[in-house]
Amino acid sequence: MVSSSQAWRSFWRLRWPPIALGFMVGMSVALLSRRWEAEILESGRQRPPNVFPGDPKIQRVESGNPPTFILKHNSKAGGTFSRVLLKAVFRNRVHLQYIDDDNVLPLNATTFHFVAVLMRNPCSWYVAWANECPTKAYDFRRPTFGPNPFQPMGYLERHTTQQEFQDFVLNTRSPDGIGVIGFYLWQSIIAPVCHLWHQRLAEGKKMYEGATPERCNNTDRIRQDLAAADPRKLAHCWIFQETLMDDMRECLLAYEQLILPGAIDWDLFNQAAANRSGEGLFFERAWSVARWAAPSLQIRRHKPCAEHFQDPAMTRILRAADPFLFEKFGYGQCCTPSSHRIW
Repeated sequence: MVSSSQAWRSFWRLRWPPIALGFMVGMSVALLSRRWEAEILESGRQRPPNVFPGDPKIQRVESGNPPTFILKHNSKAGGTFSRVLLKAVFRNRVHLQYIDDDNVLPLNATTFHFVAVLMRNPCSWYVAWANECPTKAYDFRRPTFGPNPFQPMGYLERHTTQQEFQDFVLNTRSPDGIGVIGFYLWQSIIAPVCHLWHQRLAEGKKMYEGATPERCNNTDRIRQDLAAADPRKLAHCWIFQETLMDDMRECLLAYEQLILPGAIDWDLFNQAAANRSGEGLFFERAWSVARWAAPSLQIRRHKPCAEHFQDPAMTRILRAADPFLFEKFGYGQCCTPSSHRIW
C-alpha cells in the first residue's frame, strides 16, 4: 500500500513539469503584454497619436458589463454628425453613451468608460460660434468684456462681417481676457463642478458639491487649470473635426481592441468613410437638424475660416484669448488641421 505522502510525491513528479511550463508560459505572455502596453503608452510608436488607450486606466465594474464608449460633444465641433454616425455603426447601442454639449463629462467617466472628446481648430471654432450660436457665449452668465454685438436678436441670419466677428471674439472674453471657448471647455471637462456656475448663481439653483466662489469664480485659478491640463489625462481619445473620420476610426478600433471586440459595423463605417461624409447613408433620412449638420452644407453657414484671419492681428487676438487650445492640441496655425501632437 502506498502512503499518502508517497502518493503526493508521485503526483507532483508527474504534474510539476506541465504545471511549471504553464506557469512560465503564462508569466511570459503577461510580461510581453505589459511590455507591449508600455510601448504603446510610453513611446507612442504603436498607437495613433490621438489615442491614449491605458491612460487613464479603465476599471471593470462588478456587474461584468463592458465599459461603454462615451462621446463628449463639444458645441460646433462635429457632434451632431458624430452622433448620427455612431448610432448607425454601433451594433448594440447599449455600449454607446452620448454627452451633449450642454452637459458635463463626469469626473470619474474615464475610470469606468472609454471616453472620446471632440476638438476643433480654435479659429474655425470661433467662426462657427459667431455665426451659428453667438448667444451661447452669453448664456454662461459670466462677466464678459462687452455685450453681444448681434443685438437685438442676439444672432444674425447672414454671415458675419469681419468687424462683427472681431467684436464677438473680443466681447465674449472675460474682463481679464480669458476666451469663451477655453472657458467652455474648462467648465465642462476640466472643472465640471463649476459647470454653469454663474448661471446657477443667478437663477438660485443648487450648486454642485465643491463649487465654491474660490474654485469657480477665480480667473487666476481658471488660468492655472488651463495651463496645467493634460489632454491625455482627460480622455482616452481625441477626435479632431478637421480629420474626424480618420480619428473616429482610430478611437473605435482602440475601443474594440481594449474593451469589446466586434462592437462596430465596419462595413457601414467604411461606406461612410469612402465619401468622407456619409451623407447618403445618414442624412437623407435624418431629422432636419442632423441634415443641416451634413458636412457639405456647413460652408453655407459661414464664410471660410481663412477669410476671417487674413489680418495677422486677428490671429494674435485669438491666440491671446485661448493660448491653451493652440498649445495643447497641436494647432500651429489658424484654420489648419492639428499636428496631433497632444501633450
